[in-house]
Amino acid sequence: MLSDNDPWQFSKYKKPFVIRNGSTVFLRPIQRSDVDRLLGLARRFSRETMYLRFHHVVTKMSREEAIRFCTIDYDHTFALVVTVGEGDIEKLLAVARYYRLPREDAAEFAIVVADKYQKQGIGTHLMKELTAAAKIGGIRFLRGEVLVENKDMMHIIKSCGFQVSEELEEDVYQVTLDLHTYRYK
Repeated sequence: MLSDNDPWQFSKYKKPFVIRNGSTVFLRPIQRSDVDRLLGLARRFSRETMYLRFHHVVTKMSREEAIRFCTIDYDHTFALVVTVGEGDIEKLLAVARYYRLPREDAAEFAIVVADKYQKQGIGTHLMKELTAAAKIGGIRFLRGEVLVENKDMMHIIKSCGFQVSEELEEDVYQVTLDLHTYRYK
């Protein structure tokens, strides 16, 4: 497991970008020290955002869950966050993650963006950065489950070239992206 302080791993994913409203936000890997920031982000989610991300209403994220989500090894688990502010006032706005499935060349992904920052291009930017990281990490297929009513995520999925299953299971689309044929747009 690599350290959050490993300059090679950490710094190559750390960069600013401009969102649709003209604000500059920052992309970086999640860190173990983000536990309280992640809990704060989860408290700011609406019930709808929690439902669309977790496929059921989650009323609260536990500290243990936050610790697990903030612990990555850059191989089997990886997560990027989008932030504003610095130091003690830094806030998380979004999280994108993947975890490697038992099939070594495939990983499941998830993305969630704070309600106030949705429709600003953050989700699309995170998806592109996450697919690039997964490809570097030797993952061939990114897979996910998206609720039918999650139209914003389906827009991102389609714009990135994911294959969407025609068969719905309990109002959930199964989506897959072959990273060998994917071209970063």
